[in-house]
Amino acid sequence: MEMKDYLIDSDVLIDYLRGVKKAYSFLLKENFKGKLWISVINVMEIYSGKDTKSPKKEKIINEFLNSFKIIPINKEIAITAGKIRRDYQKPFADAIIAASALAYNLFLVTRNKKHFVEIKNLKIISPY
Repeated sequence: MEMKDYLIDSDVLIDYLRGVKKAYSFLLKENFKGKLWISVINVMEIYSGKDTKSPKKEKIINEFLNSFKIIPINKEIAITAGKIRRDYQKPFADAIIAASALAYNLFLVTRNKKHFVEIKNLKIISPY
């Protein structure tokens, strides 16, 4: 069986934290088959939620996010993200997430396939 690596989009991370069964099942199942990655942008998006105001919930969120490999933004990702914004008119966060998946040759796991489907060479999976 082929091992795959995945970049998990914020919507799937949020669904997992909210107990959405399909997100939960996918992450648990795939965690054993390949590597799970997130972008530093995913971390920012998760921490912008109101749940992180609670120290108890923030601790749970921090432990959850620490279970992923985290992709920093570097020059290559920044250039690719800029081109994605230019060519596809994507929001800043989506452009960086897509560029990160492309730079690391990862499958992007997202509920919002329509945000990414037109980006050339981007491999997309939806657990829904």
